[in-house]
Amino acid sequence: MSGRKVRSFLLRIALPVVLVGFCVQWVQVTHSAESNSDSVTAAAAWNPSAAAFEQVRRSCTNLSFPELGECFARNMRGAGASTEAVAFTRSIGNEGYLHVFVPTGRVDMAFTTYPFRANTNEACLLVNGDPPHVDVDNMPDLPQATMKHSRAFQKLAATYPKVSLWPGDRGDRRSVVPGSTPEGGQRFIAEYKLLNGCHACAQVGTARFAFDFDASGKLTGVEFISVKTE
Repeated sequence: MSGRKVRSFLLRIALPVVLVGFCVQWVQVTHSAESNSDSVTAAAAWNPSAAAFEQVRRSCTNLSFPELGECFARNMRGAGASTEAVAFTRSIGNEGYLHVFVPTGRVDMAFTTYPFRANTNEACLLVNGDPPHVDVDNMPDLPQATMKHSRAFQKLAATYPKVSLWPGDRGDRRSVVPGSTPEGGQRFIAEYKLLNGCHACAQVGTARFAFDFDASGKLTGVEFISVKTE
């Protein structure tokens, strides 16, 4: 076979291989972009002025959920909210909006306002992991039985028999502290109020629970840490 024929033969072999490699790489890049398309970022934060927020509320007067939430999300854009901010609101059932995003690694923190709740309007969601949103104040997720069997809690309950666990002050970003685990994952330690029986009652103590995620961002467990008296 002549040199020219050899080169032509090699070119016919190499070209499909190059094209296949390009297609595989393109598919991988496209898949990566799609997999990250729902990630929460700082672009999803919305901090409207008091006047702009009140305008949104007035637009939805006399409605109740789910219509109230749909109206709120729809009118956010007119009050300066980004596409990402509206998407975040829709991802939490149109019940609130993200006001402070804190990047902390594979899993991030999203401090969120729920303007239509009767009592606790501030929350902290752990986002971009598995599951996508973890509300640290979803009380059934906390191992309260372990807390109640601790010596510190039992001592507190002996003085305050009606003591009960309530969400922490999520308006204070220090109420949830990000950290790491020895295995290379992430740990978020959240503080909670121990109140003397009701939402408006005196605070008599503080409890701490930890949310652990592995290196891939998967929630691996929630652990009781401690109780201290005020």
